[in-house]
Amino acid sequence: MDIDWTSIDIIMFDMDGTLLDLAFDNRFWLQRVPQVYADLHSLSLEDSLQQLKQRFNARQGQLAWYCLDFWSQELGIDLAKLKQDERHFISLRPQSLDFLQRLQISGHAAWLVTNAHHLSLSLKLDTTGIGNYFQHIICSHSYSLPKESPDFWAALLEHHPHNPARCLLIDDSEAVLDAAQHAGIGQLLTIAQPDMQQPHRSQLRYPAIKNFTEVFPLPGVIAS
Repeated sequence: MDIDWTSIDIIMFDMDGTLLDLAFDNRFWLQRVPQVYADLHSLSLEDSLQQLKQRFNARQGQLAWYCLDFWSQELGIDLAKLKQDERHFISLRPQSLDFLQRLQISGHAAWLVTNAHHLSLSLKLDTTGIGNYFQHIICSHSYSLPKESPDFWAALLEHHPHNPARCLLIDDSEAVLDAAQHAGIGQLLTIAQPDMQQPHRSQLRYPAIKNFTEVFPLPGVIAS
């Protein structure tokens, strides 16, 4: 994919489904949590999943949808502990670490901009070790706004001044990319396969990459 790196100062990364394999979160919310909820309420796994999907869908796009504290209270399950127990399933998407290392060498700033709850964010950074590659790690819960809201991007600009036109955002959510585009983010990319166990997505409205090798090399870095 042809990217004019001279026009970019900052690369903003989503975390889940972009740098990390979304298979962990899909497994957690669509298999592990429904099983625990089924056991708690003497439900079949099918009934448990159906009930939870209805409740999850009602909050999609809202900050609560991403909030472990909210869902722990709603479901009566210690989700932070459950995620801790499942942490061995957390994994990076292919070439994520290589790309972050190349960015570090190239001199481009890398920011992590995520909707992940603080507890989930800390767990995943600790498990993967990617935190040291970012100049800023921004959690939308700190602003009480999801990335799907245009107001989030205004708050980000206020707290971390930057030129949106000289930023590249890579995110697997088109709703987030819509809000970022409205906020003036200059270049936008999405991920064709956020969950490595699922097929590649099609009919996406933004340019999509299958893996980060498609945006190699960076200025001053020799591709391996």
